[in-house]
Amino acid sequence: MRSLPRRLRARPLSHVGPAHREFRVPLMDIATLWLKPDLERDLVRLLGPGDWEVWPRGVAQDQNLDLDPGVALVRNLDLPRSPGVDKDEVWAHSPVVLGCFQLYEMRRRASREAIYCTMQSFGPVMASVDEPPSAQDHNKPSTSGTDLREYTIRPLLWEELPLTKELRLEIGFVTGTHHLETLWKTDPGSVYGAITDDGELYGVCAVPFVGVDMAYLALLGVVAKWRRRGIGKRLLEESLRHVGTQNMFLHCLPTQESGFKYRVTIKCASLSIGRDKHNLQLYGRELKSLGPGKPNVSELVRTVLGVKVEAVGEETLPMVVGYDERVFGCSRQKYVELALAEADVCAAVARRGSRRVCGYGFSSGDVYGNRVVRGIFADSEEIAEALMAYVLQDATVATVIVHMKDSEDTYFEKKIGLKRSSDIKTLFRWPFRGGDFTRIYATA
Repeated sequence: MRSLPRRLRARPLSHVGPAHREFRVPLMDIATLWLKPDLERDLVRLLGPGDWEVWPRGVAQDQNLDLDPGVALVRNLDLPRSPGVDKDEVWAHSPVVLGCFQLYEMRRRASREAIYCTMQSFGPVMASVDEPPSAQDHNKPSTSGTDLREYTIRPLLWEELPLTKELRLEIGFVTGTHHLETLWKTDPGSVYGAITDDGELYGVCAVPFVGVDMAYLALLGVVAKWRRRGIGKRLLEESLRHVGTQNMFLHCLPTQESGFKYRVTIKCASLSIGRDKHNLQLYGRELKSLGPGKPNVSELVRTVLGVKVEAVGEETLPMVVGYDERVFGCSRQKYVELALAEADVCAAVARRGSRRVCGYGFSSGDVYGNRVVRGIFADSEEIAEALMAYVLQDATVATVIVHMKDSEDTYFEKKIGLKRSSDIKTLFRWPFRGGDFTRIYATA
């Protein structure tokens, strides 16, 4: 008996913003995609809008097409047939239109998701495709009866990043002055904004890959007067398409934990097909936010026998990158190099001898004009203290977000003299493998 196709409905592709209202696309009759089992829904998300059919291998065999096991073929039922081809003729003549951006997204994600694609073009026709009307765009909600104007959710351009400063101040985004710019450079296209055609920013979500297969949901915020309009939900949903099936972590307040778990579980379930864990889990070690306040570094350990603490330089930077990889279990080279190169960063490395790195840390200015510890990573508590004393030596007001075990609940509060401002949860899709998070003493 002939196999029947599975039909899936795809939503409009959010990446097609005002700058892409007209673009040229190749018109192809067949898209042959090598899929892991049950990844058709992920595929549909990548292909874009349309009523797609995913044809199993049995149909391909009926059509005398020689395909390897595991291959599926798709066609878009919403698109017109090729000229002169009757609608009842074989499916191979049904065109599959992939826009330049969609095709790029497929290829970019292929290396991460084990989706390998080869294109067989049966028509060299080039077509011009217009963006669907705004009424059909789920990123542009109706403004009837409100003063909320139409907006698009898309990656922000470099020159648009300054638009986020007021929002960061408003929501209390305590991190480095240039942190968002560093994240953008690390993974261009990962900082999304809900923005109008004339440049008014309603919200922003940053979810860059800071390491190989490691995404970081660093920022999600909406301007106060535009909250409770669904903007944050749409921002999160569209930004998570950038992450795909890869691992991701975030820091949040305890009151936000259930919301993030619910949203990401629901919205990312289909992006995690083939994985054991579909949702965000709670990491075992909590964080405590201390400050802002005057840090008392005099109470911290300043010297450790056999360990030299000094500024990170050209000679030690590669060693710092290598140490960071041992901590996180993946290479974060680009992010680490860019972060330590920020204009107002104070970075230190701890070494035993000339070659063995046993820790590093750095601090920078923040958007409020104070100092914030961006990271302390060390082999021991004493080394972590020495690094913290170094990077905070000239700070008048500072904020530190520290990892603590139960026995350390008030340790840094007493030693550094900063009051606890909040508890912070670390959530992730599933545990990172190969790293050693016990070496993380502070992060941001």
